[in-house]
Amino acid sequence: MKEKKIFLAIILLFGMTACSQMIKPTEKEIYEQYGTIHELNQAILTARSNAADLYAPKGFTNAQNALNEAIVLAQAEEKEKALAVSAEGLNTIRQAEENTLRAKKIMWEVSDLRQRAIKAGASSVSKESFDDAETKFQKTNALIETGNAEKAKENTPDLLRAYSDLEKIALEKGVIELAQLAFEQAKELEAEKYAPQYFDKAKKELNLALEILETDRTRTEKANEHARLASKWAKNAGQISELSKSFTLRNFSYEDTVVWYWQQLELINEPFQDTIDFEQPNHIVIQSLQTKISTLKEDLRKISMESQLLARKQQDFIAQLQENHKKELSELNSTLTARQQDQDAKDRAERENRQKFIYTQSLFRPDEAQVFRTGDNILISANGFYFASGEDEIQASNFALLNKLLGSINQFPNAKVVISGHTDATGTAELNMALSERRAKNVADFIVNVGKISPENVTFKGYGDTKPIAGNKTKEGRDQNRRIEVMIVNE
Repeated sequence: MKEKKIFLAIILLFGMTACSQMIKPTEKEIYEQYGTIHELNQAILTARSNAADLYAPKGFTNAQNALNEAIVLAQAEEKEKALAVSAEGLNTIRQAEENTLRAKKIMWEVSDLRQRAIKAGASSVSKESFDDAETKFQKTNALIETGNAEKAKENTPDLLRAYSDLEKIALEKGVIELAQLAFEQAKELEAEKYAPQYFDKAKKELNLALEILETDRTRTEKANEHARLASKWAKNAGQISELSKSFTLRNFSYEDTVVWYWQQLELINEPFQDTIDFEQPNHIVIQSLQTKISTLKEDLRKISMESQLLARKQQDFIAQLQENHKKELSELNSTLTARQQDQDAKDRAERENRQKFIYTQSLFRPDEAQVFRTGDNILISANGFYFASGEDEIQASNFALLNKLLGSINQFPNAKVVISGHTDATGTAELNMALSERRAKNVADFIVNVGKISPENVTFKGYGDTKPIAGNKTKEGRDQNRRIEVMIVNE
């Protein structure tokens, strides 16, 4: 008897243990008990509404897996592990949100065309081609998510072409055919069962469209109006069906459904950074949200107007900057051109002067004259001149040398010519000074009269023995000091 009682006690103990293991907390209870898991769930819902599942598929999937794992751990009462996994999931979904923003920036043009293709009904009209484009779109977003933005950009032209073609094909298929496709899809989703009112509306509008065309093929616009309404009601019915099925699969009670509805309202209200008072009647809650959204729309309208005004001012400012820059650039180019032209002229003059100097040097033998260059000026020291002792008359033997001097001077039109006379130290300084000046004058007169050089451009001066270029003790030195110097001054 005693053994029987013990056996019954053991059976009872196992039964109680089994019951305790079978009773697991619901997701709602877990969200209430674990703030981090609740936060992760809300973050995933927000990310989904921002299309993170499309633009950052890897991160979104990992975050969703983390949420599921955290729930399982919480149900198994492994609190620390559940919190650790959910915390990691939060980091993952936040990164996914950042990746989503980056992908949207890079893929904005593709995304715009994709939405247009979807709106035109491409997902139904060309399902296979649309699915192919979607696969490539998701793979491209995955590349951005993993840091391969440049590789992703290479896919952009193909995606733009694909979605553009899909939109075109869908539009060409016709409004009524799209309505029929939408209706068939709603039927496949069991909309007749889950959304009978919307399904009946779709059916009624589609039948009207078909009847109108059956009666009069020319009334396409009227038929299309009913077909568009049929598409709208059919798509709405399909969405209601999918949502209803989701509630059924998750065993939602009426309370769960209302709580889910509240959560959706909280998501809508989240940007306003305040809380919704669900103690108020539903129509008051909705009215409050409408007021907030209306205020936000008005604020956005004002911001948009201010942005447009600012954009216009910015455009005007940029245009003015560009005009100023263009003007400054033009002035700078003119200055640089003028400087270059000036430099080119100087270089050209330098080359010409160098060639003239070389030519002048080539005219004279060493015993006739030495030719020097000082800047742009040329000095000809003609020690080959012969004057009788104490005389200033030019001898016939000097004509050849004088002609060479004229040849040198004629290379420089309008140049100033300075003639200077020099003697050796024989005789008194006064006599030498007077003699050197007379000799310089006679050479100057020859240049003016014979060479036809303007007298305004010719001057002369005597220096006597004050500027010797050699010693006066030897005959050779005295011969060098007795000279005529011709300075050709180029201004």
